[in-house]
Amino acid sequence: MTLKEKRAAALKAAEAIINGAKTAGRSATDEEMTQFDGLVTEVKGFDTELERVARSEKSFADIKGLFREEAPAASATGEVEAKSLSEHFIKSVGVESLARTRGVKGAGVSTKTEFKAAIDTQVTGGGAVGPLDAFLVETDRTLVRGAQDLTPVSSMLGQGTITIGSAIQYFIEGAIEGDVDAVLENGTKAQLHIADPTPQIAYLRTLAGYTKVTDEYFEDLALLAGEIDGRLVRRLARAIEREVLTGNGTGAHLTGLLNVSGVQTLTATATGVPLAEAILDATTLIETNTDGLSADAVLLNRADFVSMRKAKDSNGQYYGGGFFSGAYGNGAVIDGSSLWDGLRIVVSPFVPVGTALVGAFQDAATLYTKGGVRVEMTNSNQDDFINDRVTLRAQRRAALATRVPAGLVKITVTPAI
Repeated sequence: MTLKEKRAAALKAAEAIINGAKTAGRSATDEEMTQFDGLVTEVKGFDTELERVARSEKSFADIKGLFREEAPAASATGEVEAKSLSEHFIKSVGVESLARTRGVKGAGVSTKTEFKAAIDTQVTGGGAVGPLDAFLVETDRTLVRGAQDLTPVSSMLGQGTITIGSAIQYFIEGAIEGDVDAVLENGTKAQLHIADPTPQIAYLRTLAGYTKVTDEYFEDLALLAGEIDGRLVRRLARAIEREVLTGNGTGAHLTGLLNVSGVQTLTATATGVPLAEAILDATTLIETNTDGLSADAVLLNRADFVSMRKAKDSNGQYYGGGFFSGAYGNGAVIDGSSLWDGLRIVVSPFVPVGTALVGAFQDAATLYTKGGVRVEMTNSNQDDFINDRVTLRAQRRAALATRVPAGLVKITVTPAI
């Protein structure tokens, strides 16, 4: 019997002991349990042996792939005379090239059958196209990645998880009337009244995408196939970031922070200094019109951030410091990661040019997710199976609850006419 057959027999015998006890309506005896434990130990031993055999076979295959055919010895002139068509083929293409091609499914080589004259000079052909161009091109397997922090805005929000259902109900606190105050002896207490909260429901929305690759693509270019999986997830992260900021709330879209009802608004006459001053005013609005919230970041488009960073005073000095030092040559270079009193700057391509969003993001909004990121693949989609294709899919479910709209201030640059 083979190892797999012995394993199956031992597993079947162990199963028979348990089933026999159940059929008799009793617990297994000590003798039966001893026998059962012995069979389970045998099964585990067979599993270990099968795993060792699999590793051994893989090692043999790896070693076999390392062998290369040796070229015949050269003559005194350095040339190896081809005595047959097969020898001519090997000589013209190259032994090492054949060895490399042998390990690549679907690859092929070809050569002409004419023998070169002894007086001809062997050349590669050079340029973009030549007789040996396929073997002279080296492949750079490094793939360029984009920025690693793909969700700076989503990461600033409060985080929540939906475990049951497909929506979350939350409440927008009503206006606060009156306040707690000091009271004299026998005096009337100060009244505090909070208007009834407004219930809201944030529904989970699905963000997803897919791509297709061939079976050969998977088998022959495993590195690139892995990158496809990675890039799908990266594109998914960017889609979530876009929805969190600019989703219009219709159909399958989230209602993004820039489109939430109740967000406070300001205008700036221009980018640069006027926009920077408006951002400071926005932090005051948040503290004034909310119950103690403080702005923790400002979101800007790259173009507006650069315009602000390049703003100069009347002496031609950069407000944010020069290329190599602080303003007027004092201090170190400012890293540009914060504004005013440590307000964090987050640059996002999804913030429209001429717009800034200041907010107490951690407290004002919560991003709910369910199930995490799912990456799946199948060859049974549509006609994939008969066409040797694989479909890769990535998706995530998310809901956005903006609990304190007044904790956000949208600034729009509106040049004076």
